[in-house]
Amino acid sequence: IAAVSCERTIVLFGSGSSGMRVAHHLRQLGKTDFIFTDNNSALWETRFCDVPVISPQDINANSFIIITF
Repeated sequence: IAAVSCERTIVLFGSGSSGMRVAHHLRQLGKTDFIFTDNNSALWETRFCDVPVISPQDINANSFIIITF
């Protein structure tokens, strides 16, 4: 994760307890430019751990996706 290019958006797939842990570790590594996605449409356009949650259909093709569950 530490070696992910700054040009790629990090997307955490899963807005649950595992996603929360991964977000915490990313922040410890100094990574703050990441977003969440989730299959639960009720979470889209909200924030989780103070990070935006988007629809999976909105993921950029150049994104670095981490599956958190």
